Amino acid sequence: MNISNGKLFPAAGEPSNNQVDASNLSQQADCAADYLSSLPSELILEIVKYIPDPYSLHNLFLASHTAEAVFNTYPVEITENVLAAEPQEHLRKLMQNCLTLYTTPPESIQKYLTDGTLEVHKRFPLPESCTTAGNLRKLLSTAANIQLLVWIVLKHFVDQVYASNPVARSGHALSPHARFRMSQGKSFSWLEQQRVLRALWRLQFFFDLQIIAPHTGCCSSRLRSKTRYYLSTKVSRNLPLSQVWLCLLRKFLRSCPLRHCQGP
Repeated sequence: MNISNGKLFPAAGEPSNNQVDASNLSQQADCAADYLSSLPSELILEIVKYIPDPYSLHNLFLASHTAEAVFNTYPVEITENVLAAEPQEHLRKLMQNCLTLYTTPPESIQKYLTDGTLEVHKRFPLPESCTTAGNLRKLLSTAANIQLLVWIVLKHFVDQVYASNPVARSGHALSPHARFRMSQGKSFSWLEQQRVLRALWRLQFFFDLQIIAPHTGCCSSRLRSKTRYYLSTKVSRNLPLSQVWLCLLRKFLRSCPLRHCQGP
């Protein structure tokens, strides 16, 4: 057996019943997909509406061509259901604005940056081109990736805390050297997840603005100034635009103020 390949590919001379039949796996996948394909699209739509989590929806569409076809038929209705399930209005507007950036003409973005205040409390007007299945699927994919990053970031912080093993100061009431023990197995609180979720969506919005900036005619200093105000943080004026996001990410990893989770 070829161990380096995870025992999936047997060495020469081994029994054939140890081999992995790709066609059987394909048939099993097709059989699983048939459970949805036998249902009417209207019923599948109602089932999908009970899954407002972008991460779960994204994986469902990857696993089921039938569910993906239903999304392509009713993209606006399904996406609106996902947005409506988000309790934070601030996050809903962030997602809508990121969606608008995908298709808004550069001159419209320039006018927004020049005349408007770069804040997500004011929502972009949603053009018709934003409501295509491709653009809405891109938004759900982005939301799924951000949700995955939320768990990764929170786990990173928790692992750092568990690895710290703080010790009481000598002479303290808990001395001599009483070790503090944290309870294991607790899930992340809703507030912790919302705090990280909002910070990552702010960074995503900034990344999208950075990508379209060369096509808008807006100078880098203006965009950097606007995004600095929008992200409510201080960034060195001497940093090039390509490095601003690194500074923002470092500041986010050091501290996520509670005010970022409050309503707009």
